[in-house]
Amino acid sequence: MEELVANGVTPNEVTTFNMLAYGWVQKGDMARAQGVVESMVAKGVRPNRVTFNTLVDGWVKRGDMARAEGVVEAMIERGVKPNKVTFNTLADGWVKAGDMNRAQGVVDSMVEKGLTPDAVTFNTLMDGWLKKGAMDRAQSVVDAMVDKDVAPDLVTYETLIFGNMKLRNIEAALGVFGSLRRAGISPVTYVAHRRHRHCHATQCSHTPL
Repeated sequence: MEELVANGVTPNEVTTFNMLAYGWVQKGDMARAQGVVESMVAKGVRPNRVTFNTLVDGWVKRGDMARAEGVVEAMIERGVKPNKVTFNTLADGWVKAGDMNRAQGVVDSMVEKGLTPDAVTFNTLMDGWLKKGAMDRAQSVVDAMVDKDVAPDLVTYETLIFGNMKLRNIEAALGVFGSLRRAGISPVTYVAHRRHRHCHATQCSHTPL
């Protein structure tokens, strides 16, 4: 922060602080990220939804769900309403922690607050149930997705295909792939999507498959 001031940048805007907090979260230094927000408050700059969502994301990535939930509580206390990003991030954290009851509870709270689950929400729950080998529960998530008129995306199909393959339900996996084609998504598009997700996760260079 002192370096910004020394270089003639006045950190009096919430965006500046949010960028700094985000940078520390990306480096995995939650103490520094939290420190940025504390400095922000001390200077009279009100944290906004982006500020809190950044911290929630950071704690979820660390696997510290208690701290992530604590940030959401602080967020609400300060009069900042959680949005879909907030709830989806929390749900993903509980899925990664293996607690599907808590993940579902987050989605239920989301609905109670008047927010409609999106494809990210449903994909997260579906992925969690498939990792637990609960194909029936994963299918119920897909059914709920259809009931809510939420269109499946590439991640939905990918999750179902690989979830079924992991459970050795090869015919079911092929059936999902067929559904993907009937939805007008070509194999080339699907492969490009898989490559993009892989490179995003591994920071790979643009080399041939």
